Amino acid sequence: GDMFALSLLDRLMLLPTLLRFQFNPGLLMGMLVGALFLLWRDRELALLLIGSFVVHTAVTLTYDAPQTVEYEMPAYVSLALLVAISFRTLSGLRSAVRSSESSLHGLQAIVPLISHLLAVLLLLAGGINLLAHLPSYKALSRSRDTRNYAETVLNGAPENAVVLSNWHWFSPLRYLRQIEGARPDIKIE
Repeated sequence: GDMFALSLLDRLMLLPTLLRFQFNPGLLMGMLVGALFLLWRDRELALLLIGSFVVHTAVTLTYDAPQTVEYEMPAYVSLALLVAISFRTLSGLRSAVRSSESSLHGLQAIVPLISHLLAVLLLLAGGINLLAHLPSYKALSRSRDTRNYAETVLNGAPENAVVLSNWHWFSPLRYLRQIEGARPDIKIE
C-alpha cells in the first residue's frame, strides 16, 4: 500500500532539496556534463544510468515513508558514475583533438588546459563535499544511541517476554539478541 502512494508531481519539488542535501553545485554540474556527454556518445549507457536514476527516484519519491533521503541512496551510484563519465569523455576529447588536422592547432593547446581545469574543479568539488559531510559522518560513527535504546528495551523486559517493536527498532533488537546473544529468552516481533 505504500508503493506509489504519493503524487510524483507533488513530490518532484523535493528532488532539488534532496540532491543539494547530498551534493554541492560543482558535483551536480559534473553529473549534468557527464549525462550530456553520454547522451552524445553512448545512448544505451545513457539510458541505463539516467534511466535507472529516474526510475529509482520516481519510486522513492512516491513511496509513502519519511526516509526518502535514505531510500534514494542507491540512485546516487548512477550520479557518481555520471561524474566519472565526464572525466573519461574529457580525456577522449583531448586525444581526439591531438589526432585532428593541423587546422585545429589552437584547440590542441586549449582543450587539454580546459579538461585539466575541469578535472581539478570536479576533484575540488568532491573534496569540499566530503569535508562538508565529514563532521556528521564522524558523529554518527561514534553515536551509540541505537544500541543504548535497544539495550534499555531488552534489559527492561521481563523474562520470556515478547517485545513488539516498531519497524525501525526491529533490526537493532534482533541483532543484539541473535548476534550478540543478549536476552535469548526474549522474542522480538
